[in-house]
Amino acid sequence: MTSEKFIAFMEKLLDCTKTEEIQWDRMRINQNLGDQSKCFSCSTGNMEIYLITPTHDPEAKFIRISYDPKIPFSDLKPKNEDEKVILLRLFNYVYSLFPNLETAIDKFLNDF
Repeated sequence: MTSEKFIAFMEKLLDCTKTEEIQWDRMRINQNLGDQSKCFSCSTGNMEIYLITPTHDPEAKFIRISYDPKIPFSDLKPKNEDEKVILLRLFNYVYSLFPNLETAIDKFLNDF
């Protein structure tokens, strides 16, 4: 996949997430693959899309896509800085949609 297509795909996912055309869920997966609190999934069209943060390297975020149940997943990993930036923007936006420890503590501090 070209860098331009990767970036366009990430931008489209981000736009569709912001307009709530795509709904993400927190994902529970094998601990060897990623931290349960920082992995997310969504379904759109004929694809299952997963945002993955590996436990062993939290900076190495990537997208896993299933588009045909008869073949294995395809992983999309950023290859350059522009791709890393847009993937991080998508990840941070999706992550912000869910409660996390810091927001829970902030809410407690403000409410009590």
